[in-house]
Amino acid sequence: MKKNNKRDTINLFFSAFLVTAYVICSFFFSQLASTMNPNMSGIINVLIYSVFGVILFYATRVGEGKQVLRFSPMTLVFLVLPTFYIILAYLIPAMPFGSAIAENALIMTVAAVAFGYGLPYTFVSGYEIAPEEEEQQEEENAVALLEDKTASEDSTEETEETQVNEEEMADLENTEYFPEEEQEILGEQDMLDAENNAEEAAFYYGEEAEKEESSEDSDEAEDEKSEKVD
Repeated sequence: MKKNNKRDTINLFFSAFLVTAYVICSFFFSQLASTMNPNMSGIINVLIYSVFGVILFYATRVGEGKQVLRFSPMTLVFLVLPTFYIILAYLIPAMPFGSAIAENALIMTVAAVAFGYGLPYTFVSGYEIAPEEEEQQEEENAVALLEDKTASEDSTEETEETQVNEEEMADLENTEYFPEEEQEILGEQDMLDAENNAEEAAFYYGEEAEKEESSEDSDEAEDEKSEKVD
């Protein structure tokens, strides 16, 4: 047995309270109708019981699911129209079976309650839980939507990776290795190194020659000094 949750308990309490309160109020309405002429009294009694049927319909629609709008021809033909005819026959005794219905207030009471209950039930099904097939279909649709979303994200990532790979390939093509160009570059580098070495050698030999000249000059100066001393 299913246990009612807090929301259902509150709804059931207010539904029961509404029905009980209306039953109490209907007593005062009936007392008011008894002081009027028979035609007006009958109309008030019909309204009292019809409204009670409407309240009873909504008071019993407590539970899970949602209110579904739909048209029910079966309810209209076999419940609403017959009870409406009984009400009219009670108010207008000249109609077929009117005199028999007018003499029996109980049948009018039951017909008015059934009319008040059946009228909204013709267009509103109350609170319903979706069938298992519909729930299954909704779950499948949700899964399909999630898969499409995932596939679109994957395709976007693949597209981005492809673009990155294409850009890398383009960079590699732009910087492709050419042996001939490398040989030319190495040859130029060797020539530059040879020139630098030649300049260094010339500079080194120039310094050596200057040192030899200066040493020869100093020797001649010493020889001249020694000759003068002699």
